[in-house]
Amino acid sequence: MAEGRSESALLSDPPADYYAAAEGLLGEGLKAALHQRIRGHRVLSYGSRGTVPAMRVLDAMPGDPTRVRLLYWGTGRSRLDYGGNVGDWNHEHTWPQVYGVDTGPGNSDLHHLRPCDVQANGERGSLYFAEIVGGSTPLRAPLCRKTAVAWMPRPEEKGDLARAMFYMAVRYEGGEATPDLELSDTPNAGANRFGKLSDLLRWHREDPVNEEERWRNDLIYTDYQFNRNPFIDDPDYAEMVFAGVPVVRVTAVQPEATEGGEPAVVRISRRGPCKMP
Repeated sequence: MAEGRSESALLSDPPADYYAAAEGLLGEGLKAALHQRIRGHRVLSYGSRGTVPAMRVLDAMPGDPTRVRLLYWGTGRSRLDYGGNVGDWNHEHTWPQVYGVDTGPGNSDLHHLRPCDVQANGERGSLYFAEIVGGSTPLRAPLCRKTAVAWMPRPEEKGDLARAMFYMAVRYEGGEATPDLELSDTPNAGANRFGKLSDLLRWHREDPVNEEERWRNDLIYTDYQFNRNPFIDDPDYAEMVFAGVPVVRVTAVQPEATEGGEPAVVRISRRGPCKMP
């Protein structure tokens, strides 16, 4: 197992054909193809023999492997202070357990687990993620906001958590001990429907993938679960799956100046089917 970050791992890409079956698909078809690609991962045991040692590596403070980075805080705490008492850290199920991950592989899936201060974890509880204007400041997570039903993480965490939620909604489609998980703008724990989808899509756009996120994704793949988060590897998948729209990019390329003033060349690329259903 890896013991810390290495420069060579920071910019790793998935194998060239890892998402080959997803080419040219959109919406539910793309979701199904990605599900087939990442399902059946190696399931770690939950706790001190499985997920805890993994998080001590995956979520180590940069430059200090003796400490883990706390979700919602951003600060470090000794990797040895895992437990349930004040001052300890424990598992934060970013997709809350009551929304369908209290049992089965989703309960120990490293793609959504993070170290968290015990009391901050308790304050967040099972609140869904959403953009909050107003609300109140959590006592144990002063850089976050909350209401009676929702929780807004620190700005630096919004995109990371959005992509973790996208992964969970694609990885778990039922037929396992973890039920079918879905994202929606109308969260419902009884239906395993989490949210808030429109805000998660906005967070994904506004807080793009960074190198540490890619490093964590790659190490989960190579050393622990042997599956990847598609939305870190290819951010376009978010709009293509959850909005059901192709991604169109327009790029203007200015050629070298020549006599007569050649115009810029506009290139248009499109991700998704050539014809809409």
